[in-house]
Amino acid sequence: MDSPLVDSEGFPIPSIDVYAVRTSRVQLIRLANDRKALQAKIAESLEAAHADERLRKEAGASELETQKEDFEIVHRTSNDPFARVINVLPGGPADEDGLKEDDYILQWGPIHRAIFTGIVGMAEEAKNAEGVR
Repeated sequence: MDSPLVDSEGFPIPSIDVYAVRTSRVQLIRLANDRKALQAKIAESLEAAHADERLRKEAGASELETQKEDFEIVHRTSNDPFARVINVLPGGPADEDGLKEDDYILQWGPIHRAIFTGIVGMAEEAKNAEGVR
C-alpha cells in the first residue's frame, strides 16, 4: 500500500502498472473506511441495546420479567416462506402490525419452515403473544 511507484529519480518503475496500483489502493482505502463506518454503527447499536437492558434492570424489572420481554432467538435453516397471508381484517392486529394480503411468512415467533407442522401451532403462538409488543 505504501511502497513507492517511482524510482530514485522520480520516474515510474517500468515493471509496475501505476494506474492499476493507484486505482486498487483507492478502492482498498474506500473499503477500509466503509468497514470502519459499519463497525462504528454496530458498536453504537450494541451500546444502545445494552443501555436499554441496564435501564430496565435499574427501573426495578426482575430478571424473570426482563427475560420474558426478550424474544427467543431462532436460527432458521432457510428463508423459504411456509405460509401466505390470504386476508387481513382492517383494524385488526395483523393490520396494525403491517401485514398485507399476499405477504409471505418466513417466521412466526419461533416457527419457521423447517419446524412448521400446521396452522394450529401458529394460532397457539398468536394466542401466547396476545397483548405483547
